[in-house]
Amino acid sequence: MFKDRLLIEELEEVKKLGFKSKEEFIAESIRTYLAARKDLRVALAVNLYKDEKISVGKAMEISGLNIEELKEELEKRGIKRITFDTEAASENVLGYLGR
Repeated sequence: MFKDRLLIEELEEVKKLGFKSKEEFIAESIRTYLAARKDLRVALAVNLYKDEKISVGKAMEISGLNIEELKEELEKRGIKRITFDTEAASENVLGYLGR
């Protein structure tokens, strides 16, 4: 996973810091880093949204942007907003329910 010997040794010590595992420490480190870097949070949220892995609401939550700011960010990056066809969804649900 890591080639840096010192980093490997440091990761082996994280349990002594109160973390249950290296993975928990790494996850907390990433969360802390992202909390300090809004630009990375926005980029992450936009990319996940573009790849249709998260909703607009989740993208807003991750990025810390409101809906208008997120729309601007998507437009600036040339990303089309994903629209939800409510009529088709209703038909799918009704079909599933056998109505």
